[in-house]
Amino acid sequence: MELALGMYSSLVSHYKRFALTVLLINSFPLLALEHESVVTEYVQERCDTTRYSSFLPLLSPDCPIGKGLYGNDEPDDKPAFYWVQCGASSKPFHVDDTHRRVAIATQNNLVQSFDGEYYRCLIGPYSQFVDAKMVGRYISSLIKKETFLRQHVLTPVNRVQVTSVLKSYNESKVVFENQQQIGEQIFFIPTYPESQRTSNWEVNQRWQRFSYEVAKQTCQSLNASLITKPDIEALQRHIDVAAWPKALPFWLDEQQAAFLDGKSVSATTKSKLYLVCKR
Repeated sequence: MELALGMYSSLVSHYKRFALTVLLINSFPLLALEHESVVTEYVQERCDTTRYSSFLPLLSPDCPIGKGLYGNDEPDDKPAFYWVQCGASSKPFHVDDTHRRVAIATQNNLVQSFDGEYYRCLIGPYSQFVDAKMVGRYISSLIKKETFLRQHVLTPVNRVQVTSVLKSYNESKVVFENQQQIGEQIFFIPTYPESQRTSNWEVNQRWQRFSYEVAKQTCQSLNASLITKPDIEALQRHIDVAAWPKALPFWLDEQQAAFLDGKSVSATTKSKLYLVCKR
């Protein structure tokens, strides 16, 4: 009982990073390392979840769920990742006893996606077909309901984007939002209108989210740097807070994070937070 409660508590924690799952079972020989390296980078960049207390975690809209593999369909032998689909509905999935059992059995890799019409219950992602297939069979027997697999193949274009994320963003149009000069320094929020980066909608526009290393490199590519805690205090005195996004904290230098009101928060380097640069 204590184990189940602990796993459920983890399931409903807020804004938890969604990580690639690779089970410790046999995988494709020779191709495994290449597959996992490429797939892991892609998933870490694209696949976030937002977690709620009464619904399954919602997968970010720019994380692809791929195409279904039915019957005797064979997967493409290319870098890809796989989902086990455990249901579809026109309404979001609430957390119930069945979902708790699945979450425990799959180490909490249970989410839902929404395509504008349907919600899909998904388990994963897995970097190897054999892993996903084994999980699918087990979950089918656990919930007494048929499951099937979905595969998203990383094309050569995807792979270039994975290995050179910043380059692709730097080559696209960049807009400096909320510019504010304080003394000799200029503060701004960089946004990339043509980018598919994970973002939140606030103050009538989309504000993109960055992991720590990408945030730091993004500022550096613009001849700027991450802000510090004293910078937050200076901004509070000079900006119209109502015009700034507030749902998430901002990255600070030295892997710290804080909201505009100055409240510091804990974050991992993979957390997707807002970004302000200064120069």
